[in-house]
Amino acid sequence: MSFTDATIRAKARALAPELTSLSDALIDARISWAQGHVSARVFGVRTLDALAYLVAYAVTSDLAGSQGETDAAIGSGATAGAITSTSVGGMAIGYGASGSVGAAAPRSMSDAILAQNPYGQKFLSLRQTRPPAVLPMAY
Repeated sequence: MSFTDATIRAKARALAPELTSLSDALIDARISWAQGHVSARVFGVRTLDALAYLVAYAVTSDLAGSQGETDAAIGSGATAGAITSTSVGGMAIGYGASGSVGAAAPRSMSDAILAQNPYGQKFLSLRQTRPPAVLPMAY
């Protein structure tokens, strides 16, 4: 089963209304990432749903990372969360996601990371409800 970027984008926008105002390019940037994490052999007829939820997860996480859980425009001076790490030699400061600026969507996935976003939660739910794999028996 192969889906075009336009099909995946349309499904993601149908599942996540906040994506309707975003450019195609912004959404398309996460489609190939999602395709690398979703297998048609695993999800079967629900593959398009899995791709769309994962794209919605990634794009909304990216937006939360750039402007946080706020309606404030990017660059408007939204504040970051509490400082969670520091460094002196190389001048590095880490901020937690508890403020209005979170982290961008990761390049790899874990259930804990996906569970932080409603679309990631829906992806996890979909993954958990797929039929179990049938493994060949060795005699």
